[in-house]
Amino acid sequence: MKDMKKIVAPLLVGAVALVTPVASHAFTSLSVLSSTASVTVTGGTASLALAIKNISNNTAATAISWTAAAGQGWTLANQYVQLNTTLSTSGSGVQTYTNNAVAGANPRYTGLISSYTQTPAGLVSESTTTQVIPTAWEVTASTAGVNGAVDPGTGSISPNSYAWFYHEDHSQVAVPSSNAGAFTNADPFITVVGAGNQIHYGQGPTQFGGPVPQSYVYLEANFTSALGGVTYQTSALTFELFTQ
Repeated sequence: MKDMKKIVAPLLVGAVALVTPVASHAFTSLSVLSSTASVTVTGGTASLALAIKNISNNTAATAISWTAAAGQGWTLANQYVQLNTTLSTSGSGVQTYTNNAVAGANPRYTGLISSYTQTPAGLVSESTTTQVIPTAWEVTASTAGVNGAVDPGTGSISPNSYAWFYHEDHSQVAVPSSNAGAFTNADPFITVVGAGNQIHYGQGPTQFGGPVPQSYVYLEANFTSALGGVTYQTSALTFELFTQ
């Protein structure tokens, strides 16, 4: 297996929804930045700049939010994340995940993490901190390319589901009953953009295409099990630049 070095630590993005009633790698952190990350290494450059924008008019926003009701099902967020990348270093990329059980997460997931319980990935209930509603992401080459919200696991029943990826959480372990794997850095399933600015357009581990120096990450959440009047949130939605 290749050793992997993290070029920058996470860029953290807040995400919140108020529901109305009705492989083995060595991974080393080098630095922490809050908005733009860049490093030049032998043989190329790996850089990432991030911006949050409203879907309605493409103007700047400060956080990801949803407008949803209890039982609503999969729903697109009101904002998207614009990524500007230069990934000319072999083995470089950008990965995304939640880190809901880490100290300082708000709210911090306090439920059991095991091979037979839900993963901590998604939006955490501020009421109990043990309930999570799942979220997913899709990356596109333009703001006109996003698919409608759909369960990523429905396959041929919903043809557009192939473009959506369930979020993983940094602390999750494998849960065979839900087909969830243990978190692994640089796993294709959490890699949004790979070397050469290739975006991960489909769920297959090699379905990357481009180059796309500017890409757009859309988010969705499933409110089927959400309780009315409860706020669901993650302060640890992470976009991470890496090389391996």
